Amino acid sequence: MIYAEERKKSVLSVPLKNDIAMQKDIFRLAAAIYSESNDVVSDTEIQLQIIKCMFVATGNDYLTKSEIISMVLEIYKYHISENEVDNMLWKTKGVFQSVIKDEEKAFCLNQSVCSECEEAQKNNIDSFINAFIDEKKIADPEKCKNAIHIYLYELTTTNINSYRVLLSGKDGTQFTNNELSVDVSALSDEEKQIVHDFLVWDNISKNSALGNLVYCCLEYCLLINGDSPNNLLKAFIRHREIYLDTNVIFRALGINGKDRKNVVTAFLRKCKQANLQLIISHATRNEFFDTINYYISQMEYYPRGNIYSGAYEQIADYNIFAFYESWRQEHPLMSLKYFATYIRSLYLGLVKEFRIVDDVKIPDRIYHSDEFKSVRNRYSASIKSVKQGINSDYISDDYRYSNRDSHDATVIRYIELLRENAGDTDIFLASSDRALRLWDINRIDAEYPVVIYPSQLFLVLLKTCGRSENDYDSFVSFINIRPSSKRVSPENAHIILSGISSITEDIKTQEHLVAAVFGDDFQNAIKTSTSDADLYEKVQRISQNYLEKELREKENRIESLQADISQYGATGKAMQEKIEAQDNALKESKCTIQQQNEEIKQRKEKILSHAERKTLPQYIIRTYVMPALLTLIIISFATFVILQFSFKDKKWNLAVSFFDWAKTTYFGTYVGDYIHAIDLAFAAIVGWMTKKWMVNPFNKEQNTLRKMDLVQQYVKNNHLE
Repeated sequence: MIYAEERKKSVLSVPLKNDIAMQKDIFRLAAAIYSESNDVVSDTEIQLQIIKCMFVATGNDYLTKSEIISMVLEIYKYHISENEVDNMLWKTKGVFQSVIKDEEKAFCLNQSVCSECEEAQKNNIDSFINAFIDEKKIADPEKCKNAIHIYLYELTTTNINSYRVLLSGKDGTQFTNNELSVDVSALSDEEKQIVHDFLVWDNISKNSALGNLVYCCLEYCLLINGDSPNNLLKAFIRHREIYLDTNVIFRALGINGKDRKNVVTAFLRKCKQANLQLIISHATRNEFFDTINYYISQMEYYPRGNIYSGAYEQIADYNIFAFYESWRQEHPLMSLKYFATYIRSLYLGLVKEFRIVDDVKIPDRIYHSDEFKSVRNRYSASIKSVKQGINSDYISDDYRYSNRDSHDATVIRYIELLRENAGDTDIFLASSDRALRLWDINRIDAEYPVVIYPSQLFLVLLKTCGRSENDYDSFVSFINIRPSSKRVSPENAHIILSGISSITEDIKTQEHLVAAVFGDDFQNAIKTSTSDADLYEKVQRISQNYLEKELREKENRIESLQADISQYGATGKAMQEKIEAQDNALKESKCTIQQQNEEIKQRKEKILSHAERKTLPQYIIRTYVMPALLTLIIISFATFVILQFSFKDKKWNLAVSFFDWAKTTYFGTYVGDYIHAIDLAFAAIVGWMTKKWMVNPFNKEQNTLRKMDLVQQYVKNNHLE
């Protein structure tokens, strides 16, 4: 690109943060750039819009070329060259007018152009904030505007900083976490809810405006960067490889909720459309299934009793435990073994749908080398330090796994080695781990970052592959925030709810206890627990104390009633007897419920065992007999076709005999090419049978799922739930 060296004179050499004036200018610039269409715009068009917006911001006063350059630099931190300004002034007809000022030509916008630019700028994101306030009848408009502005300022600056590093490489600048990740700590829970409501507000134009706003950050960084050795967007038809981190897999499978699944799958579809090679490293695959096994072991060790629907999401973000509850609602008789198989099948389906390469193991000569181990261990310690610096109680959004830092270090070092021999291929790790990305950008031993947010790569793909309104909807979901902070980890949430359900299955009591999780008793139990078992015992104790407190209050109420009863003679005695009867009935009811629960549990086990026995013959036929039979049919058909060309003169050639007979029939007489017709008919039948009934009898996961489906269908058909 021309004048790349001159552009490096930009003052954007330090992290952009808290420059509110510039961020407002970015709002207006985005509205102006994309006022007419959402099509990809050229650098020249963006430069022209920057100059137009600069003139509008300065009152459209006459400015010389040097003053134009100076004002653009001041407002947008962008150095536009004199030659580029000349191109704008002389090659753009009907946009500018000139006068002589101090013996030098000065320029401003034609009034009509200025008015059009002013009008376009009015349609910036602020106009949608006002529309949102009016439609939702927000009681405090200023508080609403301020909260959304804080969020958008964070969004624009962090994206500008991130794209700048991706496009131009590291220049030694050290970033803080807040300079790369949206920080909403200054917002109250109420203000976070306002921002969340604005983002999910069903308004297509608003979503486009938000997408264009962040898209403008990318365009701006491309312009600032000029031509770069690692220009992420230059010649994008080149082969690219994107490794997927464990947290991306969790989200893509729906384990972290439907919303996250939808946005991540939208991202994966865009990668597939752009012909990017998606890869899951062997280390990541192992970590994913090790993590799943860890969670399942937690479920086995701390089994949950009956608890009301939605309890998990009340105290923790949607996680694998909530995911399991949803699955269990549809498969009430299925054990955790089947749940593990179900997740494995989801993983295999994901790999197949998006043509993801399940990478082979890192070569032993690399993985076990002293150099690899040394770098990996150094990276691992450094990553852990950064994560702890952000949050001393750091727990990954998606999992808790003791070797996660070692995994991150392994994958990043492996990608670095691949890059050394990759030629024109760009290789990245797509991860939502903000701490890992902060570490990656700030380390000084790599020129270009390895880690990229899926949301930012998604925006890059929109530029190269085209974008639609649905794409912007997905992007807005990417940048959405949680309305309130749920500080309980998935593991602790599971243990807490298991402990509560082990003490009481009364829904109202459970709701009271769950609501108290963020109170002092539960929070102290979480903080002071030395182990999961310790936390479980403390939760049981808290729950028991609550029930005892309830009982004491009930007894006090009964004593108070008894005191009153004495004043009413026989009527009071009758009331007392009634209360006692109700109390006894309540106790009997609790005992009955416990017995019924145990009976239900035993009945479920018997039903499952019965269903497995009843469906076993069908399972054997579908899994083993049918594939064997179909294989025999396929071999027979292949032999039939071969015999049409071989051993024609042999008496035992049944194919020739068959066609000799067929020729004498009505069909053979009136169908000229009857041999091909018969072969085609047989092939169609065999193909249909193969598609309908052929399965792989050696695929254990699929076999287990098939058995599970048969059992579940049997239970459903016979009304045994």
